[in-house]
Amino acid sequence: MRKSAPKGSPGLRSVDGAALLNADCAAPRCEYLWPPPRNIQPLLRSLLADPRDEPLLWSLLNVALVPPCALLLFAYWPRSHLAGLLYFAATYVTFLQRFVLALHCSQHRRLFRRGMLGDCLNRLPAVLCPFFGLPPGAYRLHHVVMHHSEGNAGGMLRDLSSTEGYQRDSVLACLLYVTRFAVFTSLELPVYGLLRARRPGAALSVLAGVLCSASAFRWLLEHAPAAATWACAVPFVVTQLALAFGNWSQHVFLNPSCPRMPHGMTYTCLNHGDNQRTFNDGYHVEHHRDSRSHWSALPMTFMDNLGAHAAGDALAFQGVHFFDVGMAVLCGRLEWLAARYVQLGQPQRSKEELVAELRRRLAPIRVVS
Repeated sequence: MRKSAPKGSPGLRSVDGAALLNADCAAPRCEYLWPPPRNIQPLLRSLLADPRDEPLLWSLLNVALVPPCALLLFAYWPRSHLAGLLYFAATYVTFLQRFVLALHCSQHRRLFRRGMLGDCLNRLPAVLCPFFGLPPGAYRLHHVVMHHSEGNAGGMLRDLSSTEGYQRDSVLACLLYVTRFAVFTSLELPVYGLLRARRPGAALSVLAGVLCSASAFRWLLEHAPAAATWACAVPFVVTQLALAFGNWSQHVFLNPSCPRMPHGMTYTCLNHGDNQRTFNDGYHVEHHRDSRSHWSALPMTFMDNLGAHAAGDALAFQGVHFFDVGMAVLCGRLEWLAARYVQLGQPQRSKEELVAELRRRLAPIRVVS
């Protein structure tokens, strides 16, 4: 039986005389496909720092099946591109989205209790990273240390994944952004960690992870070319592209009046099934407002902060998620997106005025600070 999010509220509010129903507040969790055996569940729960993270742990245990599958691929089908393709398709369709968001949550908040055992178990997400094309340590330095501290700020040695300087409804600009993100971020991160964040340990760890990953891939490519291609090279490319377009989409709308405030740098996606598969990732304004907030509380926190969203003229959409929004922008479907806009008490706008406002928030931000 899936566990539902806390039901302290029905997720219903009156906004400008209309009822806003947020079904995400009590929706069943879908981040994991199956729970562990019942007889070991109490032991596993006792290791958690927060009991609300049970779905997160179950999800990571599901993903832990990927390394044995990769070993089987290298051991029995090292030169079979068909076997490699089947391995990649099965693991990525099933687990990529779930793993990346489980990794995301585990980097913001400690998953296991403190202590020697908990310290070791907290490394589980990092151990799984290479199987999804992520150098160990890179995600934490990039997302937690850089992205959240810099707040999507463009400029030298600020947020290396900033979307501020781009015309964000331009396909060419998106391609340039995604290419830069995928090709250069792993190389630039150690420089950022050393010079800007002043975390030499983290910078050297990422650099070592990149170099070790490259060396391991070169060796595997010589001895198991097909398996190395589908278990190492293709996952790296696909994951980098997915992360790049995901970040682009999350920060595609920037309010030029306050581009580095939480309500000005991103938007909210509610009432969409992806929230149940991604630990409520659609509540990105709330996440940037307080990155330490527990993922299970984000829908209710959003409902409690409707006044702040209205005062900040924040954007919210329902029935769509970030990739939908990013694709809609690139395809010029702002009218389609405006039809899914959620009125939270922001200034009243006609559909034409709303489309014009969305277009205004796609222009490059020229802020130097």
